[in-house]
Amino acid sequence: MLASACATQQEQHDQRAAAARSASEPAITTDGHRIEIVANIGGVKEAQQAVESGAEGVGLLHTEFLFPDRTSAPTEDEQFAVYRDVAQIFGSQPMIVRTLDIGGDKTVDYLDLPHEDNPFLGERGVRLCLAHPNSFAISCAQLCGVVVWEAADYVPDDRRSW
Repeated sequence: MLASACATQQEQHDQRAAAARSASEPAITTDGHRIEIVANIGGVKEAQQAVESGAEGVGLLHTEFLFPDRTSAPTEDEQFAVYRDVAQIFGSQPMIVRTLDIGGDKTVDYLDLPHEDNPFLGERGVRLCLAHPNSFAISCAQLCGVVVWEAADYVPDDRRSW
């Protein structure tokens, strides 16, 4: 039984090593179709792991990872720094960002959300963002700031007037 477990463990190790070696290669099906590999991530650490594992972009950046386990909403600077860091890790690769999806199974005390009989159908996601337009605007502004910040890298120094 021990020999069987060791063999299984070695096989898994070999599979992981083979996957790591091919992580930077394009994903192509056996019939020749190219598949884009993107990652669903919830932070800077996951972004780095995704790139190291061969991700070619962000299929979904969960912005709500910034909000739990704290006593107040993240500041504008905190949001900008995280979005910037993720964008830097992925470079020019595509990134889809989801608006704040708190509610249902993801709650934060400082938002003081009302009790709902079925919170999964209530005020969450975009409905929550529209109910709290100031917070939504801050998050959007920080995302736009990252886009402008990234685009600035392509402007020659002698043309920058800011």
